[in-house]
Amino acid sequence: MGKIMSFAIEPQLQEKLKSHAKSKGISASQCVRELIEKFVMDDDTIVPVVLKVPVELKGDKEALEQWLEVRKSAIVEKLST
Repeated sequence: MGKIMSFAIEPQLQEKLKSHAKSKGISASQCVRELIEKFVMDDDTIVPVVLKVPVELKGDKEALEQWLEVRKSAIVEKLST
Protein backbone atom coordinates (compact mmCIF):
# COMPACT_ATOMS: atom_id res chain seq x y z
CA MET A 1 0.00 0.00 0.00
CA GLY A 2 1.26 3.44 -0.91
CA LYS A 3 0.95 6.77 0.82
CA ILE A 4 -2.47 8.31 1.35
CA MET A 5 -3.17 11.64 -0.35
CA SER A 6 -6.10 13.96 -0.01
CA PHE A 7 -7.39 16.51 -2.51
CA ALA A 8 -10.58 18.42 -3.21
CA ILE A 9 -12.65 18.31 -6.39
CA GLU A 10 -16.00 19.75 -7.34
CA PRO A 11 -19.00 17.52 -6.50
CA GLN A 12 -19.96 17.21 -10.20
CA LEU A 13 -16.46 16.00 -11.07
CA GLN A 14 -16.54 13.52 -8.20
CA GLU A 15 -19.81 12.09 -9.51
CA LYS A 16 -18.35 11.79 -13.02
CA LEU A 17 -15.26 10.08 -11.57
CA LYS A 18 -17.36 7.59 -9.59
CA SER A 19 -19.56 6.87 -12.59
CA HIS A 20 -16.57 6.38 -14.90
CA ALA A 21 -14.80 4.13 -12.41
CA LYS A 22 -17.95 2.05 -11.92
CA SER A 23 -18.34 1.61 -15.68
CA LYS A 24 -14.75 0.30 -15.79
CA GLY A 25 -15.31 -2.00 -12.81
CA ILE A 26 -12.69 -0.26 -10.64
CA SER A 27 -12.77 1.99 -7.61
CA ALA A 28 -12.60 5.75 -7.94
CA SER A 29 -9.25 5.62 -6.12
CA GLN A 30 -7.88 3.13 -8.65
CA CYS A 31 -9.11 5.33 -11.48
CA VAL A 32 -7.30 8.36 -10.00
CA ARG A 33 -4.11 6.32 -9.48
CA GLU A 34 -4.15 5.18 -13.11
CA LEU A 35 -4.73 8.73 -14.38
CA ILE A 36 -1.92 10.12 -12.23
CA GLU A 37 0.42 7.36 -13.34
CA LYS A 38 -0.31 8.12 -16.99
CA PHE A 39 0.25 11.82 -16.35
CA VAL A 40 3.57 11.58 -14.49
CA MET A 41 4.98 8.60 -16.37
CA ASP A 42 4.25 9.99 -19.81
CA ASP A 43 6.77 9.27 -22.55
CA ASP A 44 8.88 12.39 -23.22
CA THR A 45 9.37 11.27 -26.82
CA ILE A 46 5.76 12.00 -27.78
CA VAL A 47 3.50 15.03 -27.72
CA PRO A 48 0.04 14.04 -26.55
CA VAL A 49 -2.89 15.59 -28.40
CA VAL A 50 -6.37 15.21 -26.98
CA LEU A 51 -9.48 15.95 -28.99
CA LYS A 52 -12.87 16.15 -27.36
CA VAL A 53 -15.29 15.64 -30.20
CA PRO A 54 -18.81 17.04 -29.79
CA VAL A 55 -21.27 14.18 -29.46
CA GLU A 56 -23.58 15.73 -32.07
CA LEU A 57 -20.92 14.98 -34.73
CA LYS A 58 -21.17 11.25 -34.14
CA GLY A 59 -22.71 9.67 -37.20
CA ASP A 60 -22.34 12.80 -39.35
CA LYS A 61 -19.28 11.98 -41.45
CA GLU A 62 -19.23 15.23 -43.43
CA ALA A 63 -19.58 17.51 -40.40
CA LEU A 64 -17.01 15.44 -38.48
CA GLU A 65 -14.51 15.67 -41.34
CA GLN A 66 -14.94 19.45 -41.46
CA TRP A 67 -14.56 19.74 -37.71
CA LEU A 68 -11.43 17.56 -37.72
CA GLU A 69 -9.87 19.46 -40.63
CA VAL A 70 -9.99 22.71 -38.65
CA ARG A 71 -8.40 21.02 -35.62
CA LYS A 72 -5.80 19.26 -37.76
CA SER A 73 -4.67 22.56 -39.24
CA ALA A 74 -4.43 24.13 -35.78
CA ILE A 75 -2.43 21.19 -34.43
CA VAL A 76 -0.01 21.24 -37.37
CA GLU A 77 0.45 25.00 -36.96
CA LYS A 78 1.08 24.72 -33.22
CA LEU A 79 3.51 21.79 -33.43
CA SER A 80 5.49 23.15 -36.39
CA THR A 81 6.50 26.42 -34.70
